Amino acid sequence: MAHGNYKANLPYNVEQADLSNWFTRGQVSPNDLIITQFESSQYDDCEWIPLLSSAQGLYCRNAQVILTPDQNRDVQRLREVFYLYFDGKDHQWLETSSQFARTGLYGELNSFRTPEELAARIVALRQEMRPLFE
Repeated sequence: MAHGNYKANLPYNVEQADLSNWFTRGQVSPNDLIITQFESSQYDDCEWIPLLSSAQGLYCRNAQVILTPDQNRDVQRLREVFYLYFDGKDHQWLETSSQFARTGLYGELNSFRTPEELAARIVALRQEMRPLFE
């Protein structure tokens, strides 16, 4: 089991080690803004930034679980839109995508159990995010 766990997590561990090595070179100042890419639901490199640097991270999907609903709407939502924009997504993606959870909005969606509730929440997310994308 340990060997299987090692093999399954090796790509993520290598990526995090590379990120850590990059920060140790001292090329990041506290005034820098770090944008890390979110690829899967397993690991998020932004989680390591506060441990490696005083720089700010643009967006970390896990922040939404510790922020209040008002902070998620007023602070996190804008950061999400910036992150999505820098990741190549635009208002057209917003209107047609069904991949909200994959891009990190899982905290916004995973509590809705019925298809009707989920569909209504996606409509609401689009309404909240549309003005920010524009």
